[in-house]
Amino acid sequence: VRGVQIDWAAVFPGGRLVDLPTYAFQRERFWLEPSSARPVTSAVDAAFWDAVERGDAQALGVDEEQPLGAVLPALASWRRAQQERSVVDGWRYRLGWTPVTGVPSGEVLTGIWLVVVEPGAEEVDGADVVVALRSAGADVQVVTAVEPRDVAVAGVVSLLSVEATVSLLQNLLAAGVDAPLWCVTRGAVSVGDGDVVDPYASAVWGLGRVIGLEHPDRWGGLIDLPMEVDARTDSLLAGVLAGRTGEDQVAIRAAEAWGARLARVTPAADTSTGWQGRGTALITGGTGALGGHVARWLAGTGVERIVLTSRRGIETPGATELVTELEELGVQVTVAACDVADRDAVASLLAGIPDLRVVVHAAGVPSWGAVESLTADEFEESVRSKIVGAAHLDALLTDADLDAFVLFSSVAGVWGSGRQSAYAAANAFLDGLAWRRRGVGLVATSV
Repeated sequence: VRGVQIDWAAVFPGGRLVDLPTYAFQRERFWLEPSSARPVTSAVDAAFWDAVERGDAQALGVDEEQPLGAVLPALASWRRAQQERSVVDGWRYRLGWTPVTGVPSGEVLTGIWLVVVEPGAEEVDGADVVVALRSAGADVQVVTAVEPRDVAVAGVVSLLSVEATVSLLQNLLAAGVDAPLWCVTRGAVSVGDGDVVDPYASAVWGLGRVIGLEHPDRWGGLIDLPMEVDARTDSLLAGVLAGRTGEDQVAIRAAEAWGARLARVTPAADTSTGWQGRGTALITGGTGALGGHVARWLAGTGVERIVLTSRRGIETPGATELVTELEELGVQVTVAACDVADRDAVASLLAGIPDLRVVVHAAGVPSWGAVESLTADEFEESVRSKIVGAAHLDALLTDADLDAFVLFSSVAGVWGSGRQSAYAAANAFLDGLAWRRRGVGLVATSV
């Protein structure tokens, strides 16, 4: 700890002493800290004084006939609730898109490019992608599997499903192919009105984001194509594959390339009195921590009955106590043992629920494991309740008159999370399912 005296002249004969620009072991950290300066008038205070000036007692939640002494506590309560809501609003983000400029065109690709398709689809799947790459100068080889090869590969384009993409990456690692991997999808994301989203393609994006974190040296990116392609689409696809745009999450729409961006949501002015529930609410994973929290909230919104499901049902630790707590809040509670990945079991459950108005899909548990070591069985088990369960609920309730269809997703599916590849894929599927339902006029919210 104290160190020893060193004869620097013996270590560096002929050397000379110089002043260091800073102390050798000085440490400085630069963190983004919130500013201590507050705006003169916050959004909450502005809304408060606006309601006061308008004499809007209803907006402030007070009885205008009450004396001042009774009104002040109500005003303080209103302001406190609005401040808490303002904090929560600051946590909200949404995936958006911005035009990608400087996409190169012409013969921008060189060398051998592998286009990987599902077995049996060599002559059908990805024909337009092959044309785009060849037109840009690439030597394209369409394959269904990757094997060790003597010739270097410039790039790999995958048109595979999410499960097959896991195996592809593992095969690339085993074969020593270190060329960038690009996953090309159709309908994985919603960029604008009219986009029809395929949630299974969305799952590929969730997986790809984790691959990019775990294997950045082998990662190219994600490209989503429109359903109908033309020469301009081909040119943009090749230009993005050339890797000069700095983008790794791109959607091509309306003859333009768009890059994914996570943007803070600006809350709109609240003119509502709060969401009111009715009828029966179904919560999958309802006996878990998240499901219990949602159930308590729903009990205060006006729903009359709550159905909680989980694999173990009432045998789940804490389920009995949760039922007692909810009944004390004035709602009827039913706990059912149901595997949401079993379509027949889900159909039987739904058939016995009267006046179903709210569905909350909170089933699923996080899974851990690097992509390179993930087995097919582990992947299937990890995504089973989230993906299969959500798909069953969506299909069986297509014609139901629902007020809310809520899917609990995760940021793992939005920007990736290391060693959570299956979990990220499953949650990206839920986001895609919400996009698809809303695109066809059905209610859906993914949180």
